[in-house]
Amino acid sequence: MQYTSFVCGILYERFGPGGMSASGIGVRSGIGAEGDYLINISQRRAQIPHDANGQPATLCLTSAEDVGKFVAAAISLQNWPLELRMRGDRMNVSRLVHITETVRGTAFEKAQHNTQSMQSALQLARSTGSMQEQLQVISMIATASGRFDFATPNLNSMVNITPTRFQAWLQEAWENH
Repeated sequence: MQYTSFVCGILYERFGPGGMSASGIGVRSGIGAEGDYLINISQRRAQIPHDANGQPATLCLTSAEDVGKFVAAAISLQNWPLELRMRGDRMNVSRLVHITETVRGTAFEKAQHNTQSMQSALQLARSTGSMQEQLQVISMIATASGRFDFATPNLNSMVNITPTRFQAWLQEAWENH
């Protein structure tokens, strides 16, 4: 029996109206609502985690619809490597925020976070007992450490799928809001 792990980075739906939960994704995760991951578009606020080198963290993103297309196309592949990585876009968090501001036509309040400030935020969230805040900070730390970034999306070149770019997806998602 062959198996693989499908890796898609962050789902675009995190940044749609209502967050992932509005699409029925991550409803019980504690971090599926709008604003639970890096950017709260409705409130025009953004968190920008920096990596150990002091640079805005880089991440890969893919729409849930495109993930479905990639997975369906991968079924016909002869061999599966241990990981099949796909992405619709790759950028640093500052660029992600800039795109969001451009699509919404307004500047956002931005908070910059380094390793020390994220660890302090995690300690504070633990001391207050807020599981949701802990999950949000842990996700930010994971982003800063490169957990959602990969340079080579091997599945993109193995199947005939053209994923939607983040800005186009975001524009359509927020068109009537």
